Amino acid sequence: MSTLYVDNLQPNLGSRVMAAGHVVQVVHSDGSSASSNATTSTSYTEFNSSLRTSITPTSASSKILVIGGLGVGIDRVGSQDANGQIRIREVNSGNTIIETGIRVYDRGGSGIYLQWGQTLAKLYAPNTTSQLTYTFDMRMIVGQDIRANDENKATYITLMEIAQ
Repeated sequence: MSTLYVDNLQPNLGSRVMAAGHVVQVVHSDGSSASSNATTSTSYTEFNSSLRTSITPTSASSKILVIGGLGVGIDRVGSQDANGQIRIREVNSGNTIIETGIRVYDRGGSGIYLQWGQTLAKLYAPNTTSQLTYTFDMRMIVGQDIRANDENKATYITLMEIAQ
């Protein structure tokens, strides 16, 4: 029987060993200290460019797990329902990664304001090794306004590269 002694192991030709399903890298941006931002626009507008978060995949076969949390507030006018939307968008391509609707229903009374934390998550395959940058957008559909980072609720984007 032989014994193998090793003082140092290095990947062949500098390549990385990435077992499928393992997290290769994590990037996180915390926007909780960003100032609250409101919009009445019915077109998507970026919440805050300082929250943009970038990752450069090490392999084109990797998947990216995008997780975002945003404190949201929405006002309605009178007793009508209020509708708004938030999304996470990949800035370089303009592609929407995750989108969700927010709605306040008429429960009687007027001028109701609702606030809560909203979490969005999606695993997808961008098929690139180019840098990818993500941001939050929001828009008002019906109502007075929609606010992001309201009452300093948790606001963040976390990106994880997952080996395939």
